[in-house]
Amino acid sequence: MIFVAFLIGTALITAVGWYALRAAEGSVHVLWWWERAAAGFVLGSTLSMFAVFLAAIAGMPLTRWTFCAVLLGSLACIAIPVLLKHRMQPHSTLPTAPSHSLSIIPGSLLFWGILLLALWTAVKVATGAVLLTATPPFQDDVINNWNFRGKVFYYAQEFTLELQRGYGVVESDRVSSYPPSVPLLKTWYASLYGTWHEGLVNAMHILWYLCALLLLFGALCRMVGTGWALIGAYALSSIPLYLIHGSVAYADLFVSIHLFFTLSQLLLALRATGDAERSAHLRLGALALALLTFTKNEGIALYLPILALVAATVFLYMRRKGAAIARPALWTGTVLLIIAGPWLLYKFRYGLPFGNAKAVSGLQFAWQPGVLRAVFINLFFEGNWLLFMPLFVLLLLREWRSAFAWPLLPATGFILLAFLAQMGVFLFTSVSVEALNQTGVARGVIQLLPIMVMLAVLLTRTWWLRHRG
Repeated sequence: MIFVAFLIGTALITAVGWYALRAAEGSVHVLWWWERAAAGFVLGSTLSMFAVFLAAIAGMPLTRWTFCAVLLGSLACIAIPVLLKHRMQPHSTLPTAPSHSLSIIPGSLLFWGILLLALWTAVKVATGAVLLTATPPFQDDVINNWNFRGKVFYYAQEFTLELQRGYGVVESDRVSSYPPSVPLLKTWYASLYGTWHEGLVNAMHILWYLCALLLLFGALCRMVGTGWALIGAYALSSIPLYLIHGSVAYADLFVSIHLFFTLSQLLLALRATGDAERSAHLRLGALALALLTFTKNEGIALYLPILALVAATVFLYMRRKGAAIARPALWTGTVLLIIAGPWLLYKFRYGLPFGNAKAVSGLQFAWQPGVLRAVFINLFFEGNWLLFMPLFVLLLLREWRSAFAWPLLPATGFILLAFLAQMGVFLFTSVSVEALNQTGVARGVIQLLPIMVMLAVLLTRTWWLRHRG
């Protein structure tokens, strides 16, 4: 029954995400079906729980029937117009096969090498899945935030900001300030099953990890071909801390997929050959950007301003090239208003902070000693990243002309701006304790990691082609 509940729960939110992506694509289908399924599960999780949140604050109880009614209603509202439009209007599927296909001959050395690496990756993922679903959670944010809030929602059967910590301690303005998408998703699975089960409500995290690998592979496939896409996907799967975040019930990997999908769609829009294809990619990126604001507080407080700047720069560049950007820009603003607006109003209404469970307005700014050393050690002298960080820095320095030129400029600019913003918080505020204790810097990098791997692969290919030719 646990497996059935997980399949049904996953299928329903994936269907919501699938048709939301189809609606964003319009008449030009730019995603492969497996890309749409992977992105549909991740973005559909956020979109579905946003709809549940609206129903909950309107007074509906968080019961199995409420979840089913809201999710089925959301699916109907999105899918019916999409299907009707599909029948009445012509549509096209772009020839998205990679231009640099990889020829794999069965029995060849390349074939056996890829097979062995795939099997090794499968063993690592399976091990992580077992640890995730079969061991009791003990990580801080799991038992004090994500699973804790989901469990409160499940047993209270209502959306509440007040969390009973025990011993008479009642909290309503710390972890409750985080968007409730992940806790509500856990409540959904538990409600469907009929009781709270840690393995069931945690299983989605390893699926998010697999979705991240698939989406990175798909984006690189379009940009540089199958061979380089395989290298990128394997590189991301080989970074230890990213796999660990797929094997524990944290939400930073969840954020990383929203960020990656937004940036990758911007890069693909820059490479598009027609207005219809370009607009489809821009609308998909706008949907992911809007949903990002309902994942973690960083989505609004840190990444939204930076992504808005990057997107505006991309729009202006496209306009200079003669591309039609008015409708995609209007779509972006509208979707942001629809999704970010209600959550922002709710936060202001109840005085919920925007920081890392701390009020941004209450932070005092002063130089924090020891942080730079802690960050340097974390990035270059710990096994979290293997050799990726020094290699990434060397690539940026070696290929700076390509990194800071179109079409890679949006990815490079976003990574640097986001990292500098994170470092500013650690270097000049009391949040520095997160860096000194080695608990905060790595999470910020995890959120940027798929974009960093994508950029590293693109720069490596540039270097390879220049030296090869």
